[in-house]
Amino acid sequence: MEGIVISKKGLIVVLLLIGTLMLPYSALAAREPGSTLLSNTNVERSIQSTLYLKVWSTSITQLDGNFIQITGDTEAYEDVDIVRVTLYLQYWNGVEWLDAAYIDTFTNNDSHYVYGAKNATVESGYHYRTKGVHYVNKSGSYEQVNSYSGSIYIE
Repeated sequence: MEGIVISKKGLIVVLLLIGTLMLPYSALAAREPGSTLLSNTNVERSIQSTLYLKVWSTSITQLDGNFIQITGDTEAYEDVDIVRVTLYLQYWNGVEWLDAAYIDTFTNNDSHYVYGAKNATVESGYHYRTKGVHYVNKSGSYEQVNSYSGSIYIE
């Protein structure tokens, strides 16, 4: 029974393959709080087919010290009866993201777009993100999706 012989060139190829397979795992070490093993961001990613919803997003920005701005928007492909975005502030408790506060609901009727922004003051020492609930209704048919912003840390 003979052993396996690998040339230097073959060894380099094997090491490159192992390194490529390990790359996603090394990226996990730098992930933000609350991210899953499938993603190193706090953005909910999915493939969705929607009839009315075209674009939706939320964001969170630190303005100064403990003062933040939370924004969200929802866009439909065409004018709908109701287009809405509801915003929530979430914080990371060390284990999971929890709702800290309901921020506001922004609604437009007979339109294809809505945008809303609110400022808030938060406590230091936490990671925060925005959750958006995006909704459209046309002739009694509705679609709803959630989105999550990236997180920020307030010192």
